[in-house]
Amino acid sequence: VYYNNAGTWELQQILQETPPVASQLIGTCSFLDTSGLMAFVGGSGNSGKVLVFTRDGTEWTLEDTLTAENPANGAGDSFGGWNTIAYENKYLVVGASGYSGSGDTGRAILFYNDDTSGWGQMATVVGETAKDNLGFSVSMYGTKVYIGAPGRNNAASLNGYVREYDISGKNFNYLTEFTANDGAATDEFGRSVSISPADGDRKSTRLNSSHLV
Repeated sequence: VYYNNAGTWELQQILQETPPVASQLIGTCSFLDTSGLMAFVGGSGNSGKVLVFTRDGTEWTLEDTLTAENPANGAGDSFGGWNTIAYENKYLVVGASGYSGSGDTGRAILFYNDDTSGWGQMATVVGETAKDNLGFSVSMYGTKVYIGAPGRNNAASLNGYVREYDISGKNFNYLTEFTANDGAATDEFGRSVSISPADGDRKSTRLNSSHLV
């Protein structure tokens, strides 16, 4: 973790497991919440994990280690891999694009941080068909979640899609699907996704988003 001290970036702390475990690929993905008090560090090695760190002053402490229930593809699940972590208001979404419930369909998992009992897995959404690789990328703002699936294997193989969900009752509720108007084979639409708040709503937890990329 680096800290900007009056315009100069300084190393604050190295975030890692204690003791470090071989082949975990910690740092494959990272996400810092807007308060700067919580950091999520993914490690896609083996079945994957996400380390949850909290900050007190200048010290970061490992609060929890999250893993997916019932990983279906062992080392190939890619839970906590590239671009797979999004957090908002105690809700954490983690993608696992290599999950192979029926052939690399991929999935995304919703966790919730209850102040009393800590982190718990609440819900899972799975790709539609084999090789969809749903969960390759995720983005979140307010209660809306956007999950990319660049591997869709249909008439235009690997043209990809992005699905929008609303989190309600600690569950994923499907809203709509985005595809490229001129989509073609190997486009891999949804390989990366990012949502921005609407102008004038930068600090609100209410969604009135204006741009999805």
